[in-house]
Amino acid sequence: LTADHRDPESMQIDAMPTAFYEDLYLGVIESDCRPFPSTDHPIQLAVSADGRSWHRIADRAAFIGAGESGEWDDRGVRPGSGPLLIDDRIHVYYSGVSQRGDFQIGVATWRRDGFVSWRAGPTEGELLTRPFILRGDRVRLNVDASDGRAQVRVCDAQGRPFGGWNTRFAGLADNTINAQTNAADRPDDAWGVSDWSRPITGDQLAAPITWERDDLRYRVGKPISLRIRLAGADLFSFWAE
Repeated sequence: LTADHRDPESMQIDAMPTAFYEDLYLGVIESDCRPFPSTDHPIQLAVSADGRSWHRIADRAAFIGAGESGEWDDRGVRPGSGPLLIDDRIHVYYSGVSQRGDFQIGVATWRRDGFVSWRAGPTEGELLTRPFILRGDRVRLNVDASDGRAQVRVCDAQGRPFGGWNTRFAGLADNTINAQTNAADRPDDAWGVSDWSRPITGDQLAAPITWERDDLRYRVGKPISLRIRLAGADLFSFWAE
């Protein structure tokens, strides 16, 4: 792992403590610039699916930066550990040096999955996820909607809301619904989960998504995408279970 043309001139990566988190490898990057004009190089966060190919996230923004003037780490910081999940908080231990030259050890903490978020201000916004295979019939959001709301709509792999059974699959072989499902239980007019869900409010680590007509169980094992509508909210993660 090396610096590149987007980094400051003469920057080099000295170390990267790593940890396995959920289904990804996470690394916290220590760097400096020779001949050491300053030790104030913020720690960056990197991610990898296989432990070999790494990508720095959030446009290389500071993951942990030096403290304010007069604080114990106001000259520079270095990572001491990869991210550690303890209960519902993420911990990263690091060392800091002050302008006086004193070294100390500290810890930074975040909410679970709180590395980065999609943030929506008071003006409503919407994002479309990549398609994925639904592995459970419950969808949850890690979201802080204390000042707004979040809603979810289930779509096909192209991001289109599902139509009704009669109109969408009339005359076609059933390759999209679980074979064990009774045809009488399938939606006729439209899929309930392709309507917008009930709004989620407040700060929740695992908010359950619910619909007026919940027929998500029929999509388990099949490709879907999610449209997530946000206003005054931070979305940290989503998953199915």
